[in-house]
Amino acid sequence: QGAEARMEMDGDHMRGGMDRDGDQHGDRHRGEGGPQASADLTGAVTSVSPTELSITLADGTTKTVVLDSESQYFTQTAGTTADVTVGSYVLVRAEKPADGAVAEADGIAVLATGLTDAHVHLGRPAKVTAVNGNTLTLEMTTRRGVKTVTATIGANTVFSKIATATNTDLTAGSSVVVDMGREAATAESVLIVK
Repeated sequence: QGAEARMEMDGDHMRGGMDRDGDQHGDRHRGEGGPQASADLTGAVTSVSPTELSITLADGTTKTVVLDSESQYFTQTAGTTADVTVGSYVLVRAEKPADGAVAEADGIAVLATGLTDAHVHLGRPAKVTAVNGNTLTLEMTTRRGVKTVTATIGANTVFSKIATATNTDLTAGSSVVVDMGREAATAESVLIVK
């Protein structure tokens, strides 16, 4: 049941938010078909200390990861359409239609004030520049510069909110997604899914 919120504009797809498959980390990693520079671990916390986190993965195995002062912590809770406002930063999961039509968002995660792409290891956030009914206009920075993309809110779009957390917010039984980063020696970020 773990989920992660990521956004990546990669030719055929605009991916992100609550996506457990793939490795879409903006500039730090390659998308599907490219080299995978990090590992994501999704599971339930079995134990936690300031320096280690043990989680049980879906296949029943337990993995222990190192935590350090550079590890970042976030919580993901349920959200609503009202959380998406002009000026907010979001992570969106959506398929980009081949004909360039507007993409319908499968999931939208709204980042707490102050969380931008400089602070979050969850993906590449986009800034909401306009909300017109169920259509969002988003501005995102890519390797090729700033892009404007449009997404629609559909009947099945899932909303969530992401905020900063601390190591003390981790408890046994919590569902988490751990981003091991490029070096895979310590966790870059831990997303606690509530």
